[in-house]
Amino acid sequence: MTSEPETTVKQGLSRKEWLWLGAGIVVAIIVIATVAILTSGNSNKPQTVVGIDRPVPAMVLKTVDGGSFNPTEYRGKPLIINFWASWCEPCKEEMPALVRTAERYGDKIAVVGINLTDQDKDQEIRRFIQRYAVTYPIALDNERVAQQAFGIFNIPVTFFIDSEGIIRYTRINAITETEMDHVLSELLP
Repeated sequence: MTSEPETTVKQGLSRKEWLWLGAGIVVAIIVIATVAILTSGNSNKPQTVVGIDRPVPAMVLKTVDGGSFNPTEYRGKPLIINFWASWCEPCKEEMPALVRTAERYGDKIAVVGINLTDQDKDQEIRRFIQRYAVTYPIALDNERVAQQAFGIFNIPVTFFIDSEGIIRYTRINAITETEMDHVLSELLP
């Protein structure tokens, strides 16, 4: 007769398995703590504003009032460029903050809105400008020239260009006055 091999049912973890489990937990805690420390720094600018360091692209766009906009012509003072569309809910949320910021800083900065015109109608653009009492220039990106040059995939998105024409920061999604104030405090002399 042949005897069948005995099967044993293991109960609990071995000492080696307990050590590996403990080491894994310790590593996980260290990783979580490190991420928490790195993302909660006491920086002067909000964590939602991302640093960039590249020249502003040159382009010429028509504006709603019949003029033209070329971002390279704004050297000498900080420039905020905000991409938006009238149907965009976060764009509606941030527009009062952009208008107030433009008014508060006056001639110390320039603010320009770029409407993604291929996704908007002229009548809707004008209603939006009137509804939010936008007083700064609004450029029309009819052929996605600015959208492609800036690499825009989502709106709203805001770019902060220094007085030398270098894009320093960007914010994807609705921006607040506090975020703009923090960035402008770094860009203004």
